[in-house]
Amino acid sequence: MEFKKTKVIYLISQPLDRRNWLRFGMEYWAEKSYEVVCIDLTYISYPKIYREFKARGGLIETRKIIYYSPEKMSDFIFIAWKFRKSNCKYYFDFLDFSVAEIIAKLYLGFLGLDKISYISGALPNPVGGSQSQNEYCDLNLTKIFRRIFKRNSFLTILNLILIRSLSFLNDKIFPAKIIFLSCLELNRRIGRNLTNKTVAYKIHALDYDLFINLKDPSLEVSQLSSIDYAVFLDEDMCRHTDYLYHHASAPTLPEKYYPSLRAFFNWFKKKYGMQIIIAAHPRARYSDAQKEFYFDNLEVMSDCTPNLVKHAKYVLCHSSTSISFGVLWAKPVTFLTSVDLENSIFSAYIKEFSRLLNGPIINLDDDSSCWQVKTELADEDRLRYSDYIDSYIKFPGSPKNSISWEIIEKKLSQNYLS
Repeated sequence: MEFKKTKVIYLISQPLDRRNWLRFGMEYWAEKSYEVVCIDLTYISYPKIYREFKARGGLIETRKIIYYSPEKMSDFIFIAWKFRKSNCKYYFDFLDFSVAEIIAKLYLGFLGLDKISYISGALPNPVGGSQSQNEYCDLNLTKIFRRIFKRNSFLTILNLILIRSLSFLNDKIFPAKIIFLSCLELNRRIGRNLTNKTVAYKIHALDYDLFINLKDPSLEVSQLSSIDYAVFLDEDMCRHTDYLYHHASAPTLPEKYYPSLRAFFNWFKKKYGMQIIIAAHPRARYSDAQKEFYFDNLEVMSDCTPNLVKHAKYVLCHSSTSISFGVLWAKPVTFLTSVDLENSIFSAYIKEFSRLLNGPIINLDDDSSCWQVKTELADEDRLRYSDYIDSYIKFPGSPKNSISWEIIEKKLSQNYLS
Protein backbone atom coordinates (compact mmCIF):
# COMPACT_ATOMS: atom_id res chain seq x y z
CA MET A 1 0.00 0.00 0.00
CA GLU A 2 1.63 3.26 -1.16
CA PHE A 3 0.46 6.65 0.11
CA LYS A 4 1.38 9.92 -1.56
CA LYS A 5 -0.18 12.29 0.97
CA THR A 6 -0.65 12.89 4.67
CA LYS A 7 -2.84 11.04 7.17
CA VAL A 8 -6.59 11.59 7.50
CA ILE A 9 -7.71 10.22 10.85
CA TYR A 10 -11.26 9.22 11.75
CA LEU A 11 -12.81 8.30 15.07
CA ILE A 12 -16.11 6.48 14.62
CA SER A 13 -18.49 4.52 16.82
CA GLN A 14 -20.64 2.96 14.12
CA PRO A 15 -19.65 -0.24 12.30
CA LEU A 16 -17.73 0.53 9.13
CA ASP A 17 -20.25 -0.66 6.56
CA ARG A 18 -20.44 0.56 2.96
CA ARG A 19 -22.88 3.33 3.88
CA ASN A 20 -20.48 4.84 6.42
CA TRP A 21 -17.50 4.26 4.13
CA LEU A 22 -19.16 6.55 1.61
CA ARG A 23 -20.84 9.15 3.80
CA PHE A 24 -17.82 9.62 6.08
CA GLY A 25 -15.73 10.40 2.99
CA MET A 26 -13.22 7.59 3.43
CA GLU A 27 -13.58 6.50 -0.19
CA TYR A 28 -12.86 10.07 -1.32
CA TRP A 29 -9.60 10.33 0.63
CA ALA A 30 -8.47 6.79 -0.25
CA GLU A 31 -8.99 7.41 -3.98
CA LYS A 32 -6.86 10.56 -3.72
CA SER A 33 -4.02 8.56 -2.10
CA TYR A 34 -4.34 10.01 1.38
CA GLU A 35 -3.42 7.65 4.19
CA VAL A 36 -6.81 7.03 5.79
CA VAL A 37 -6.70 5.87 9.40
CA CYS A 38 -9.94 4.73 11.02
CA ILE A 39 -10.15 4.06 14.76
CA ASP A 40 -13.46 2.31 15.34
CA LEU A 41 -14.65 2.47 18.95
CA THR A 42 -17.87 0.55 18.32
CA TYR A 43 -16.63 -2.56 20.12
CA ILE A 44 -15.71 -0.55 23.24
CA SER A 45 -18.88 1.56 23.33
CA TYR A 46 -21.46 -0.80 21.84
CA PRO A 47 -20.04 -4.37 21.81
CA LYS A 48 -23.43 -5.96 21.10
CA ILE A 49 -23.85 -3.86 17.95
CA TYR A 50 -20.34 -4.64 16.74
CA ARG A 51 -20.70 -8.40 17.25
CA GLU A 52 -24.11 -8.48 15.59
CA PHE A 53 -22.88 -6.47 12.62
CA LYS A 54 -19.81 -8.64 12.16
CA ALA A 55 -21.92 -11.81 12.38
CA ARG A 56 -24.26 -10.46 9.69
CA GLY A 57 -21.35 -9.70 7.37
CA GLY A 58 -22.01 -5.98 7.41
CA LEU A 59 -18.40 -4.78 7.78
CA ILE A 60 -16.61 -3.75 4.60
CA GLU A 61 -13.20 -4.87 3.43
CA THR A 62 -10.68 -2.43 4.95
CA ARG A 63 -7.56 -3.10 2.90
CA LYS A 64 -7.64 0.41 1.40
CA ILE A 65 -7.16 2.03 4.80
CA ILE A 66 -5.45 1.51 8.15
CA TYR A 67 -8.22 0.21 10.38
CA TYR A 68 -8.18 -0.33 14.14
CA SER A 69 -10.97 -1.75 16.27
CA PRO A 70 -9.63 -1.68 19.86
CA GLU A 71 -11.39 -3.93 22.37
CA LYS A 72 -10.50 -1.88 25.46
CA MET A 73 -9.55 1.70 26.27
CA SER A 74 -5.92 0.84 26.98
CA ASP A 75 -5.62 -0.36 23.36
CA PHE A 76 -7.10 2.92 22.12
CA ILE A 77 -4.72 4.96 24.30
CA PHE A 78 -1.71 3.16 22.83
CA ILE A 79 -2.96 3.61 19.23
CA ALA A 80 -3.72 7.32 19.72
CA TRP A 81 -0.31 7.93 21.36
CA LYS A 82 1.42 6.26 18.45
CA PHE A 83 -0.26 8.54 15.94
CA ARG A 84 0.43 11.64 17.98
CA LYS A 85 4.14 10.78 17.95
CA SER A 86 3.99 10.59 14.16
CA ASN A 87 3.04 14.29 14.11
CA CYS A 88 -0.68 13.93 13.38
CA LYS A 89 -2.48 17.23 13.88
CA TYR A 90 -6.21 16.50 13.85
CA TYR A 91 -9.00 13.96 13.64
CA PHE A 92 -12.53 13.82 12.25
CA ASP A 93 -15.00 13.37 15.09
CA PHE A 94 -17.78 10.96 14.11
CA LEU A 95 -18.28 9.71 17.64
CA ASP A 96 -21.48 9.51 19.64
CA PHE A 97 -21.97 10.32 23.34
CA SER A 98 -21.07 7.30 25.43
CA VAL A 99 -18.70 7.72 28.38
CA ALA A 100 -15.90 5.90 26.56
CA GLU A 101 -16.24 8.11 23.47
CA ILE A 102 -16.13 11.35 25.43
CA ILE A 103 -13.08 10.14 27.38
CA ALA A 104 -11.44 9.29 24.03
CA LYS A 105 -12.02 12.84 22.80
CA LEU A 106 -10.67 14.30 26.03
CA TYR A 107 -7.54 12.16 25.69
CA LEU A 108 -6.96 13.27 22.10
CA GLY A 109 -7.42 16.87 23.21
CA PHE A 110 -4.76 16.44 25.89
CA LEU A 111 -2.46 14.96 23.22
CA GLY A 112 -2.91 18.16 21.23
CA LEU A 113 -4.96 16.83 18.30
CA ASP A 114 -7.51 19.30 16.91
CA LYS A 115 -11.09 18.10 16.65
CA ILE A 116 -12.88 18.64 13.34
CA SER A 117 -16.63 18.04 13.26
CA TYR A 118 -18.84 17.51 10.25
CA ILE A 119 -22.55 17.71 11.03
CA SER A 120 -24.24 16.38 7.92
CA GLY A 121 -27.89 17.13 7.41
CA ALA A 122 -30.61 17.53 10.00
CA LEU A 123 -33.95 15.96 10.70
CA PRO A 124 -36.93 18.23 11.24
CA ASN A 125 -37.46 19.02 14.89
CA PRO A 126 -40.39 16.83 15.97
CA VAL A 127 -41.59 19.55 18.34
CA GLY A 128 -41.91 22.07 15.54
CA GLY A 129 -45.64 22.74 15.87
CA SER A 130 -47.54 23.42 19.05
CA GLN A 131 -49.79 20.38 18.73
CA SER A 132 -46.97 17.96 17.92
CA GLN A 133 -44.88 19.54 20.68
CA ASN A 134 -47.53 18.80 23.29
CA GLU A 135 -47.99 15.24 22.03
CA TYR A 136 -44.23 14.69 21.95
CA CYS A 137 -43.68 16.06 25.45
CA ASP A 138 -46.59 14.10 26.94
CA LEU A 139 -45.31 10.90 25.33
CA ASN A 140 -41.78 11.36 26.56
CA LEU A 141 -42.69 12.50 30.09
CA THR A 142 -44.74 9.33 30.41
CA LYS A 143 -41.79 7.24 29.25
CA ILE A 144 -39.39 9.06 31.57
CA PHE A 145 -41.54 8.43 34.64
CA ARG A 146 -41.94 4.78 33.70
CA ARG A 147 -38.20 4.37 33.34
CA ILE A 148 -37.45 6.08 36.66
CA PHE A 149 -39.33 3.36 38.50
CA LYS A 150 -37.78 0.50 36.57
CA ARG A 151 -34.96 -1.60 37.98
CA ASN A 152 -31.48 -0.18 37.27
CA SER A 153 -33.02 3.19 36.38
CA PHE A 154 -30.95 4.91 39.09
CA LEU A 155 -27.72 3.69 37.46
CA THR A 156 -29.03 4.82 34.08
CA ILE A 157 -29.72 8.31 35.42
CA LEU A 158 -26.23 8.47 36.97
CA ASN A 159 -24.75 7.41 33.65
CA LEU A 160 -26.66 10.17 31.84
CA ILE A 161 -25.46 12.75 34.38
CA LEU A 162 -21.88 11.55 33.91
CA ILE A 163 -22.18 11.72 30.11
CA ARG A 164 -23.62 15.25 30.23
CA SER A 165 -20.90 16.40 32.64
CA LEU A 166 -18.04 14.91 30.61
CA SER A 167 -19.50 16.22 27.37
CA PHE A 168 -19.80 19.73 28.81
CA LEU A 169 -16.21 19.52 30.08
CA ASN A 170 -14.92 18.30 26.72
CA ASP A 171 -16.73 21.05 24.78
CA LYS A 172 -15.38 23.73 27.12
CA ILE A 173 -11.76 22.55 27.24
CA PHE A 174 -11.38 21.16 23.72
CA PRO A 175 -14.05 22.65 21.43
CA ALA A 176 -13.92 21.76 17.77
CA LYS A 177 -11.35 23.82 15.87
CA ILE A 178 -13.44 23.57 12.72
CA ILE A 179 -17.05 22.58 12.27
CA PHE A 180 -18.73 21.98 8.93
CA LEU A 181 -22.47 22.68 8.94
CA SER A 182 -24.57 21.45 6.06
CA CYS A 183 -27.85 23.37 6.24
CA LEU A 184 -29.69 26.36 7.69
CA GLU A 185 -31.35 24.32 10.43
CA LEU A 186 -27.97 23.20 11.79
CA ASN A 187 -26.78 26.79 11.75
CA ARG A 188 -29.82 27.75 13.80
CA ARG A 189 -29.30 24.92 16.29
CA ILE A 190 -25.50 24.88 16.55
CA GLY A 191 -23.91 27.80 14.74
CA ARG A 192 -25.27 30.49 17.03
CA ASN A 193 -23.79 28.77 20.11
CA LEU A 194 -20.24 28.50 18.77
CA THR A 195 -17.45 30.50 20.40
CA ASN A 196 -14.61 32.32 18.68
CA LYS A 197 -12.46 29.22 19.23
CA THR A 198 -14.39 27.39 16.50
CA VAL A 199 -14.46 28.26 12.81
CA ALA A 200 -17.69 27.25 11.05
CA TYR A 201 -17.91 26.53 7.33
CA LYS A 202 -21.14 26.14 5.39
CA ILE A 203 -21.33 23.17 3.04
CA HIS A 204 -24.06 20.63 2.30
CA ALA A 205 -25.29 17.24 3.44
CA LEU A 206 -23.89 13.92 2.28
CA ASP A 207 -27.22 13.02 0.67
CA TYR A 208 -26.62 15.96 -1.66
CA ASP A 209 -23.22 14.49 -2.52
CA LEU A 210 -24.94 11.28 -3.64
CA PHE A 211 -27.47 13.34 -5.58
CA ILE A 212 -24.89 15.21 -7.67
CA ASN A 213 -22.40 12.36 -7.91
CA LEU A 214 -24.71 9.39 -8.41
CA LYS A 215 -22.91 6.29 -9.60
CA ASP A 216 -24.19 4.34 -12.56
CA PRO A 217 -26.82 1.88 -11.34
CA SER A 218 -26.55 -1.86 -11.67
CA LEU A 219 -28.20 -3.45 -14.69
CA GLU A 220 -31.03 -4.64 -12.45
CA VAL A 221 -31.76 -1.10 -11.24
CA SER A 222 -31.27 0.56 -14.63
CA GLN A 223 -33.96 -1.66 -16.14
CA LEU A 224 -36.47 -0.17 -13.69
CA SER A 225 -36.19 3.24 -15.38
CA SER A 226 -38.44 1.96 -18.16
CA ILE A 227 -41.37 1.04 -15.89
CA ASP A 228 -43.64 2.88 -13.47
CA TYR A 229 -43.18 1.93 -9.84
CA ALA A 230 -43.36 3.33 -6.32
CA VAL A 231 -40.45 2.96 -3.93
CA PHE A 232 -40.91 2.20 -0.24
CA LEU A 233 -38.09 3.51 1.97
CA ASP A 234 -37.61 0.69 4.44
CA GLU A 235 -36.43 1.55 7.98
CA ASP A 236 -36.00 -1.98 9.33
CA MET A 237 -38.70 -0.88 11.74
CA CYS A 238 -38.65 -3.92 14.00
CA ARG A 239 -34.87 -4.57 14.19
CA HIS A 240 -33.08 -1.26 13.58
CA THR A 241 -29.61 -1.13 15.16
CA ASP A 242 -30.32 2.38 16.49
CA TYR A 243 -32.53 0.75 19.13
CA LEU A 244 -29.39 -0.81 20.56
CA TYR A 245 -27.56 2.52 20.58
CA HIS A 246 -30.36 4.22 22.48
CA HIS A 247 -31.34 1.27 24.69
CA ALA A 248 -34.83 1.45 23.20
CA SER A 249 -37.30 -1.17 22.11
CA ALA A 250 -38.85 -1.37 18.65
CA PRO A 251 -42.11 0.60 18.31
CA THR A 252 -43.97 -2.38 16.91
CA LEU A 253 -43.77 -6.13 16.38
CA PRO A 254 -43.20 -7.98 13.09
CA GLU A 255 -46.48 -9.90 13.42
CA LYS A 256 -48.38 -6.60 13.63
CA TYR A 257 -46.36 -4.31 11.39
CA TYR A 258 -45.74 -6.41 8.29
CA PRO A 259 -49.27 -7.78 7.70
CA SER A 260 -50.58 -4.18 7.71
CA LEU A 261 -47.80 -3.13 5.35
CA ARG A 262 -48.51 -6.05 2.99
CA ALA A 263 -52.23 -5.21 2.94
CA PHE A 264 -51.42 -1.63 1.95
CA PHE A 265 -49.02 -2.75 -0.78
CA ASN A 266 -51.66 -5.07 -2.25
CA TRP A 267 -54.22 -2.26 -2.21
CA PHE A 268 -51.73 0.11 -3.86
CA LYS A 269 -50.90 -2.32 -6.66
CA LYS A 270 -54.57 -2.86 -7.47
CA LYS A 271 -55.51 0.83 -7.32
CA TYR A 272 -52.55 2.31 -9.19
CA GLY A 273 -51.58 -0.61 -11.41
CA MET A 274 -47.88 -0.44 -10.65
CA GLN A 275 -45.44 -2.44 -8.60
CA ILE A 276 -43.65 -1.44 -5.41
CA ILE A 277 -39.89 -1.78 -4.96
CA ILE A 278 -38.52 -2.01 -1.43
CA ALA A 279 -35.39 0.11 -0.87
CA ALA A 280 -33.95 -1.89 2.02
CA HIS A 281 -32.44 0.04 4.89
CA PRO A 282 -28.62 0.06 4.44
CA ARG A 283 -28.10 -1.96 7.61
CA ALA A 284 -30.94 -4.42 7.09
CA ARG A 285 -30.00 -7.94 6.07
CA TYR A 286 -33.15 -9.81 5.11
CA SER A 287 -33.08 -13.53 4.46
CA ASP A 288 -35.17 -14.95 1.62
CA ALA A 289 -37.68 -16.23 4.18
CA GLN A 290 -37.94 -12.80 5.77
CA LYS A 291 -38.44 -11.12 2.39
CA GLU A 292 -41.28 -13.53 1.67
CA PHE A 293 -42.96 -13.01 5.06
CA TYR A 294 -42.27 -9.29 5.48
CA PHE A 295 -42.83 -8.07 1.93
CA ASP A 296 -44.83 -10.84 0.23
CA ASN A 297 -42.02 -11.48 -2.28
CA LEU A 298 -41.90 -7.91 -3.55
CA GLU A 299 -38.55 -6.88 -5.03
CA VAL A 300 -36.21 -5.95 -2.16
CA MET A 301 -33.06 -4.10 -3.25
CA SER A 302 -30.10 -3.05 -1.12
CA ASP A 303 -27.46 -0.31 -1.37
CA CYS A 304 -29.16 1.54 -4.23
CA THR A 305 -31.74 3.82 -2.57
CA PRO A 306 -30.76 7.04 -4.46
CA ASN A 307 -31.11 5.31 -7.85
CA LEU A 308 -34.40 3.69 -6.84
CA VAL A 309 -35.83 7.05 -5.76
CA LYS A 310 -34.56 8.82 -8.87
CA HIS A 311 -36.48 6.51 -11.21
CA ALA A 312 -39.58 6.03 -9.03
CA LYS A 313 -42.91 7.66 -9.76
CA TYR A 314 -43.94 7.93 -6.11
CA VAL A 315 -42.20 7.63 -2.73
CA LEU A 316 -43.74 5.85 0.28
CA CYS A 317 -42.09 6.13 3.69
CA HIS A 318 -42.39 6.63 7.44
CA SER A 319 -39.71 9.10 8.54
CA SER A 320 -36.58 7.89 6.76
CA THR A 321 -33.71 10.32 6.27
CA SER A 322 -33.71 9.12 2.64
CA ILE A 323 -36.73 11.36 2.15
CA SER A 324 -34.03 13.84 1.11
CA PHE A 325 -33.69 11.99 -2.21
CA GLY A 326 -37.44 12.24 -2.81
CA VAL A 327 -37.22 15.99 -2.23
CA LEU A 328 -34.13 16.49 -4.41
CA TRP A 329 -35.71 14.58 -7.30
CA ALA A 330 -39.10 16.23 -6.72
CA LYS A 331 -41.13 13.06 -6.12
CA PRO A 332 -44.60 13.03 -4.53
CA VAL A 333 -44.16 11.63 -1.00
CA THR A 334 -46.78 9.80 1.07
CA PHE A 335 -46.18 9.03 4.73
CA LEU A 336 -47.24 5.78 6.39
CA THR A 337 -48.07 5.28 10.05
CA SER A 338 -49.94 2.75 12.21
CA VAL A 339 -51.56 2.55 15.62
CA ASP A 340 -48.27 1.38 17.14
CA LEU A 341 -46.22 4.06 15.39
CA GLU A 342 -48.72 6.69 16.53
CA ASN A 343 -47.87 5.70 20.10
CA SER A 344 -44.14 6.11 19.55
CA ILE A 345 -41.61 8.85 18.87
CA PHE A 346 -42.03 8.13 15.15
CA SER A 347 -45.44 9.79 15.23
CA ALA A 348 -44.01 13.26 15.90
CA TYR A 349 -41.42 12.92 13.12
CA ILE A 350 -43.96 11.65 10.58
CA LYS A 351 -46.30 14.54 11.35
CA GLU A 352 -43.53 17.11 11.07
CA PHE A 353 -42.29 15.67 7.75
CA SER A 354 -45.88 15.71 6.50
CA ARG A 355 -46.33 19.34 7.54
CA LEU A 356 -43.10 20.51 5.92
CA LEU A 357 -43.59 18.63 2.63
CA ASN A 358 -47.39 18.78 2.43
CA GLY A 359 -47.59 15.01 2.09
CA PRO A 360 -50.60 12.97 3.21
CA ILE A 361 -50.39 10.49 6.09
CA ILE A 362 -51.93 7.04 5.68
CA ASN A 363 -52.65 4.97 8.78
CA LEU A 364 -52.11 1.35 7.79
CA ASP A 365 -54.62 0.23 10.43
CA ASP A 366 -57.43 2.40 9.04
CA ASP A 367 -59.93 1.16 6.49
CA SER A 368 -58.56 1.39 2.95
CA SER A 369 -61.38 3.78 2.01
CA CYS A 370 -59.47 6.41 4.02
CA TRP A 371 -56.20 5.94 2.13
CA GLN A 372 -55.05 8.55 -0.36
CA VAL A 373 -51.61 8.55 -2.01
CA LYS A 374 -50.04 11.77 -3.29
CA THR A 375 -49.55 11.40 -7.04
CA GLU A 376 -48.44 14.84 -8.20
CA LEU A 377 -46.78 18.02 -6.96
CA ALA A 378 -48.52 21.39 -7.01
CA ASP A 379 -46.62 24.68 -7.24
CA GLU A 380 -46.97 25.10 -3.47
CA ASP A 381 -45.38 21.68 -2.95
CA ARG A 382 -42.38 22.63 -5.07
CA LEU A 383 -41.89 25.79 -2.99
CA ARG A 384 -41.98 23.68 0.16
CA TYR A 385 -39.45 21.28 -1.32
CA SER A 386 -37.15 24.19 -2.12
CA ASP A 387 -37.43 25.49 1.45
CA TYR A 388 -36.75 21.99 2.78
CA ILE A 389 -33.55 21.71 0.70
CA ASP A 390 -32.25 25.01 2.14
CA SER A 391 -33.24 24.10 5.69
CA TYR A 392 -32.18 20.46 5.87
CA ILE A 393 -30.03 19.40 2.90
CA LYS A 394 -27.89 22.18 1.41
CA PHE A 395 -26.77 25.59 2.56
CA PRO A 396 -27.88 28.28 0.10
CA GLY A 397 -24.76 29.38 -1.71
CA SER A 398 -22.63 26.31 -1.02
CA PRO A 399 -20.87 25.14 -4.21
CA LYS A 400 -23.55 23.52 -6.33
CA ASN A 401 -21.39 21.05 -8.24
CA SER A 402 -18.78 20.13 -5.61
CA ILE A 403 -19.20 17.25 -3.20
CA SER A 404 -18.70 18.01 0.50
CA TRP A 405 -15.30 16.36 0.75
CA GLU A 406 -13.88 18.47 -2.08
CA ILE A 407 -14.91 21.57 -0.13
CA ILE A 408 -13.50 20.14 3.10
CA GLU A 409 -10.19 19.27 1.44
CA LYS A 410 -9.79 22.85 0.22
CA LYS A 411 -10.59 24.27 3.66
CA LEU A 412 -8.14 21.94 5.44
CA SER A 413 -5.31 22.11 2.88
CA GLN A 414 -3.57 25.12 4.42
CA ASN A 415 -3.18 23.98 8.03
CA TYR A 416 -3.75 20.25 8.13
CA LEU A 417 -3.08 18.52 4.81
CA SER A 418 0.30 19.99 3.92
